[in-house]
Amino acid sequence: MKGLAKEYTTNEAREYFKEVGLSYDKIFEADIWNLWAYVAGELANADENETLKMSLVTKSVKINVDCGGLKSAFVEVSGPYFDKREGISFNTDGFIGFAGWASSNNLQPFVKAFMRWCKATAEEVAE
Repeated sequence: MKGLAKEYTTNEAREYFKEVGLSYDKIFEADIWNLWAYVAGELANADENETLKMSLVTKSVKINVDCGGLKSAFVEVSGPYFDKREGISFNTDGFIGFAGWASSNNLQPFVKAFMRWCKATAEEVAE
């Protein structure tokens, strides 16, 4: 992952999560809040001509962790004509979802934020 100029697919993002050595048992509540910040940054910097203006819903971040790590987490987003849709989800079955409602352009801020977060989180976990 040299730069994030190209568009990435959700499958590439899921594979990257594994490639850098992340798993649910290495992720805790603070990590999800860090992901929230990465997504907020990507949404704020998104090209308004190509991406729908969206904002994260702080009250809609749902995180379930225990001493063994992450069980599930859901980060939701609102836009001009919708409220509380999936941004990024860590489901209990291990599936990581990305804005299933979004077009490919509107999906990119979530995927790019996730991949940047994966890199940073993996480096932090390795320390």
